[in-house]
Amino acid sequence: MKTKIMWHDKIRQRMKERHVANKTLATHLGVLDSTISHWLNGRNEPSYAALVTIAEFLDVSLDWLLMDVPMMRPAVNVDDAILEAQGF
Repeated sequence: MKTKIMWHDKIRQRMKERHVANKTLATHLGVLDSTISHWLNGRNEPSYAALVTIAEFLDVSLDWLLMDVPMMRPAVNVDDAILEAQGF
């Protein structure tokens, strides 16, 4: 039987893969470092808006973060992809 990985463990895993410190994520979200720690330890939960921002910041889909699905990257914004291809 497959063990379900909790959302806070997925955030911790992805932060480690991307070398993101609690302080960096906290600064990006405008919250205290201790808030990130509480989320990662399962003491409390971020708002839906915070989860969306976390998923975007860590370059994962919200589906992967919250459900038992393979890791998927968010869809690429076409306008951003064009600007990036043009060197902007």
